[in-house]
This record gives sequence, C-alpha cells and structure tokens, in this order.
Amino acid sequence: MINTKPCWFVGLPALLACALGHAQSTVQIYGTIDEFAGRLTTETATTRSSSTVLNNGGMTTSFLGFRGTEDLGGGLRAVFALETFIRADTGAIGRNDADPFWGRLSIVGLEGGWGKLTLGRHVTPYSLATTLNTPFVGSTTLSPVFAHVYNLNLQGGTRFDNGVQYSLPRLGGFAADFLYSMGRENATPSVDRKRDRAFEAVGSYTTGPAKLTAGYHYINLNNAGDDHDQNAWMVAGTYDFGVIKVNAQHHRVREQSTTIATNARRRTTEAGVTIPVGAGSILATYVRSSMRDASPATPDGRRSFSIGYDYNLSKRTDIYTAYYRDRLVNPMTQQTILAAGVRHRF
Repeated sequence: MINTKPCWFVGLPALLACALGHAQSTVQIYGTIDEFAGRLTTETATTRSSSTVLNNGGMTTSFLGFRGTEDLGGGLRAVFALETFIRADTGAIGRNDADPFWGRLSIVGLEGGWGKLTLGRHVTPYSLATTLNTPFVGSTTLSPVFAHVYNLNLQGGTRFDNGVQYSLPRLGGFAADFLYSMGRENATPSVDRKRDRAFEAVGSYTTGPAKLTAGYHYINLNNAGDDHDQNAWMVAGTYDFGVIKVNAQHHRVREQSTTIATNARRRTTEAGVTIPVGAGSILATYVRSSMRDASPATPDGRRSFSIGYDYNLSKRTDIYTAYYRDRLVNPMTQQTILAAGVRHRF
C-alpha cells in the first residue's frame, strides 16, 4: 500500500500525520502475469493447420492495475481503479491493438453503507457471472463457456464504456450489480442515437457450500433504424461437496430486428466439476450450444470441452496444464489447444 500524502517533517507529530494520511488515502498496485506454451490446431472440412506457440493468458489474461480509496468521513469513501491488459508474451499493451490503454477497467465513484456507485469503463456483471461459475474461473482461452457465450453470440463484449454501475451492499448471502451504458452517445437527431446503449443486472445468493446466480443482458444494436436489439438471460449454480465441486449454467439469447437475417435464438448449457487433488485441482467442463438463425453461413451448433490440472506452488503462483477442444457444427470448424503454463499474482 502506498501513502499518497507525503510527510516532509520528522518526529512524533510527523509519524501521527503520516499514519493518518495512510488511513485516509491509499493506493494499491496489483496484477497478474500468465503465460503458456502449447500447440494450437485448427481444422475445417478440407484444411488443417497447427502451430507451436508461447502465448499470453491461459488461465487469466495478464494485466496491471492501480486502485485506491479515500476516507471522506461519515462512512463515505471515494474509490477508483485503473487496469490495463498486458500481452506478456510480447510486452504490448491490451488484448489486441484495438484495446484502449486502460481497457480492462477505468472507474471512479463513491462507496458507503448504501452500496457503491461508479462511473467509467466497467467489466460487465454478466461476463463475471459467466466466468466465475465455471471450473476454469476467469479464463477466456481455456474456458469453453466463455467462447460459447461471447464468440458468435452475445454482443457488446465484456466491457461497457460510458457506464454507470450500482452495487448493493451485501445483505446476508445476497449480492447484486446493475450496469447501464450510455452507448455511443450519438446526438438526438440520429436514428441510431441509442446505438450500443446497454443494461445488465446480476444477482447471486450464497449459503454454505451452495451459490445461485441469475443474470440479464440487453443491448441496443439499432442500425439505420432497423430496431435491432439483443436480450440474454442466464442462471448458474455451484455446490461444493468438499471432495468435489459441481457447477452448471444455462444461457438463452434472443436477437431480433426488422431484418429477418439478423434474427436469432441461441442456447448454451455447461456442466463442470472441480476435484481437489493434492495442492491443486482437476478441472473439467463440457459445453453445448444450439444456434438458430436465417444465415446458412453460421453454425447450427457447438460442442466443446476442457480438462486440466491447476497446481498451487504458493498462494500467489500456480502452474497448469490443459487440453481444450472447440467444435462448431454445420459448417464444421474445430480448434484444439494443448497448453502448459505458469501464473503469478502480485
């Protein structure tokens, strides 16, 4: 923790003033570095290609963050967080060249007994609910449910710009987050003035070894007045038996507009297990999706699974190995990843 109030004097009064400054305003530096070596293979009905790679972010996309609080008195605190993705294999900023510098998180707000209100670029509650309720927690590379929900499916991505988020204070085992995005902030005369405006709400209830989660997602995709929008709903649950932890989640997505070609309905279901073994855990999950739309170019379904082992060397460092297969059906495309990596949190 870094004291943000410099003290240029000495003696007991100085020590007291520095301690008070530290209590009132603090900044923390944190992050994760995750890299893996592996073999990537892509197949279609007529082609096959493979490559040996050293890539970023097998279990967690690498990032660097700064967050802080200031005590404003009366139980009220100012809060902020700035986080940037890192491609640790090349040293570049962002998940890709299109990412802004503070692409992972960029928020400021207030927090008190009434909850927390923040403004800026947020991680969407729906994406957190998806990635936290799977054995490959937080992974966007080795977790098949993330690919099913966010690749060729849910629109808007895992971050919303121009957002306002309110988080309820914890009430027993209940927690909830609500996020509204202003979208592109187009001027009123534009027929697409509501383009990318979005809303998400996620609630969860934890009692003992059980956790239940429900979420809703909406985004306006209007293009030249075609009334295009998307709605999604999800339910998820986990139960920890001690010797094994089981999880399941189900998503339904409906996309509609005045253009028949963009109308679609998709369903995704995941079932997975986490089995403690030694200082680590065996992770296994299977995901199945059905995809219905008017375009013959898009797949009719998707079948994927991952199995791996994550071993903790310490509280902050782990090593892992995993095999992931993602298969799109009609037309067929298949990708497999065989990975072994190391992750360090600081």
